Amino acid sequence: MQAGIEDCNLDLALEPEAAAIYCKQLDYQISGSLRPFDTGTVYMILDCGGGTIDVTVHEMLENGKLKERHSATGGSYGGKTVEEAFIKVLQTVVIPNDFTDYANDNRGDFYELMRRFEARKRTFNPSSPDDIKLEIPPTFREFCTKNGESLEVRLKKSVYATTIQIRRDKMMIKPELFVSFFDKALREISDLTKCVVTEVPEVETILLVGGFSAAPVIKQLLDQKHPGMKIIVPEDPSTAILKGAVLYGKDPDVVSFRVSRCTYGIATCRRFTRGKDPDDRKKTIDGKSMIDGVFQKHIKIGAMMPAGQVLEYHQYDAISNNQGLMVLDVYQSVAEEPKYVWEDSCTKIGELEITLPFVHGRQNKTVCVGMTFTRTQLTMEAIVLCTGEATAATFKILEESVVSESMA
Repeated sequence: MQAGIEDCNLDLALEPEAAAIYCKQLDYQISGSLRPFDTGTVYMILDCGGGTIDVTVHEMLENGKLKERHSATGGSYGGKTVEEAFIKVLQTVVIPNDFTDYANDNRGDFYELMRRFEARKRTFNPSSPDDIKLEIPPTFREFCTKNGESLEVRLKKSVYATTIQIRRDKMMIKPELFVSFFDKALREISDLTKCVVTEVPEVETILLVGGFSAAPVIKQLLDQKHPGMKIIVPEDPSTAILKGAVLYGKDPDVVSFRVSRCTYGIATCRRFTRGKDPDDRKKTIDGKSMIDGVFQKHIKIGAMMPAGQVLEYHQYDAISNNQGLMVLDVYQSVAEEPKYVWEDSCTKIGELEITLPFVHGRQNKTVCVGMTFTRTQLTMEAIVLCTGEATAATFKILEESVVSESMA
């Protein structure tokens, strides 16, 4: 690691899990009594950040551990989409190219304008009839008048003549226009949570975390779309993930079951089957018709994986009798049943190097390989078939890959 941290001293905490860990230990005022989540409670974490919206579902187990019920899913429609919608309005008033010049030439004032907008975004109450007041920097007004027309005149000529007014150094935005800035994010959040609740109907509580979740309009949307469900925003939701990561560091085995986000397997070779395998991939090895690049599945996408437990092993044979090292290519796929590693859904993520020990004076040719999730990372082990003993195995990750269940 470039930071100089040894692998043995580093654990990766996934953001949705960190949020779930933080929220599970909080007490909430529910039905008039102050109590934590009960055993068996199934709750959704809706992480509303600036860049992305992420959703995951966990269940509280009897021993205080967590069981992942739905793997993390989401998309790039976080709080920045609100800012982008506001910027489009400014571009309409100022002219797109000119506005880019303003942002580049007045970076300090531009960032201050967006910081003020961010503050209004987090406190905006769609139920209030009051206009949203946004202080504009003097340089913005000056820039708008460089072509002879004032900012007020430009606004009157635009489609926002009735929804935006300028009063001295303030831009007054009508609530019906301001709420439209949230349209994309709200639409995606609505569709996403509806889909997850359909797949996990036992969900009874939605917990909002992340800086964007502080906006009242998010909770109002969920109250409307999921009536009867408890919608909870913890105090200071923007720090929930950070605090959860600290708690995860104290108990990294808190999540007992995880849902695999991908199908994981190893490229292998087998007998060629005419009519089933592509002819152009056939190879002759030791006089036999073979095909390589077959995806040997170890873990299926969506599988419920007990932490640290291998559910199944597969055998792999060395190519020659005196081979001392076996190298296997490891792949992931977004498909449930990939057949070959060259399919578009497949991506090579690394290589597994297995030491083949001498057994009774000869090189052992067959090993059994298993995959599992140890905490948040994909791990593998190799066992010598004839002795049942583990042998040295090193998983070398490709530089562009991250071998953790954050891969999706």
